[in-house]
Amino acid sequence: MFVRSYKRKKNGKWHEYFSVVENRRVADGTTVQRTVLYLGEITTTQQDTWRKTLEVFDDRMRRKDLVERQGRGMYAISGFLREIQSKPVGQWKRRYDI
Repeated sequence: MFVRSYKRKKNGKWHEYFSVVENRRVADGTTVQRTVLYLGEITTTQQDTWRKTLEVFDDRMRRKDLVERQGRGMYAISGFLREIQSKPVGQWKRRYDI
């Protein structure tokens, strides 16, 4: 996973928006990118924090020690996921009737 930025001009001013994206390999062997989380306009400090968080998360996923056997580490991942959850924005609420 990584943080991707999108730039667009709005009302004569440039804006930069961010989202968390993951690469996935599909059945035919090609790789597709999926937006996991839309972050919107965030500060430089928040960008750095998200990048570091995703590095740790990806590293743990590669080592497969995110959760210990018999679920002993489940509280750690639950806490981590609880911290990065976000509430759906208006367009998502309308689309999925949330």
